[in-house]
Amino acid sequence: MESIWLKVFLGKTGQVIIWFVDKYYLFLLPLVFIYGIFITLSSLNLKRIRKNVFLEIIIQAIDAIKSDFNISNLQILDKINIDWEKFINRYSFFPFITSSNNLWVCKINIINVREAILPDKNKIFEILEENGLLPTKE
Repeated sequence: MESIWLKVFLGKTGQVIIWFVDKYYLFLLPLVFIYGIFITLSSLNLKRIRKNVFLEIIIQAIDAIKSDFNISNLQILDKINIDWEKFINRYSFFPFITSSNNLWVCKINIINVREAILPDKNKIFEILEENGLLPTKE
């Protein structure tokens, strides 16, 4: 009954994969475990950098609002300047990053970090709205 189920639902390729995993699982488990640790460290690295970048955005926005109470949203955006190299050097503890829902990693550099954390300018507005620094859109 087992072989019929495997043939019907998995086909020939599925049978070969199941046979391979069943036969060599002791060799595959350490590789999967090491890859899991690698992905976890990469994700934690990005989260640590992201948390500090968001904090810096909030601090710079508060300073801009304190200096000029009648400042517009676009002027706040112009005053926010992030030194990506400083954040990478100070808060990165691993040479790779990945988002928490991704199974692929990328090497840490300014472009990859900036695209992962702030893909566009609207993300800065979202951060400032969440912290009550901009009027909400209703």
